[in-house]
Amino acid sequence: MRPEYARGYFEELLDQEFISEGDSRFIQDHFETVKSSATDTDHSPHSISTAGEKRYTSTVDRRLRDHRLVEEIKEIYSNKCQICRDHRLKDKNVGYSEVHHIQPLGRPHVGADVKKNMIVLCPNHHSDFDNGVVSIDPDSREIDHLYENAVDGQVLRSHRSHTIAKEYLRYHINEISVL
Repeated sequence: MRPEYARGYFEELLDQEFISEGDSRFIQDHFETVKSSATDTDHSPHSISTAGEKRYTSTVDRRLRDHRLVEEIKEIYSNKCQICRDHRLKDKNVGYSEVHHIQPLGRPHVGADVKKNMIVLCPNHHSDFDNGVVSIDPDSREIDHLYENAVDGQVLRSHRSHTIAKEYLRYHINEISVL
């Protein structure tokens, strides 16, 4: 990942509904994605636990997402990855997938929170998109994957009620992809 995009990536990651509170704190602590009321990030301790653990108070500036759109697009694809068709479960009868914004919402990308900028993915391919090791040709919809031969060269699966805008695919290729 390009260093100039790391902050925006981690800010977007903090917006994901599947991120636990502990993971969120880890990301904030180790990647300094938190904004505070101070001039930059204020990491001054405000209390120390009995185990000697230092803590600080922080404020996170997150862009509000339209979770209704996320649920709609997951339903269109029945929680199956558009790249590999993997279908995960988070419970016996409840599917699990992740919705990726092709042009990320966070800074510096500032993508739109619209269905034509979204793709339904399994956790592995979501990570691959974030890291730029997979991309989709805007015209042919052919998948280019750095190391996964099973999907490299395949055409992206799509549903007639969901159109991905070429502009977002081009942005991903030009600004995020390492291919």
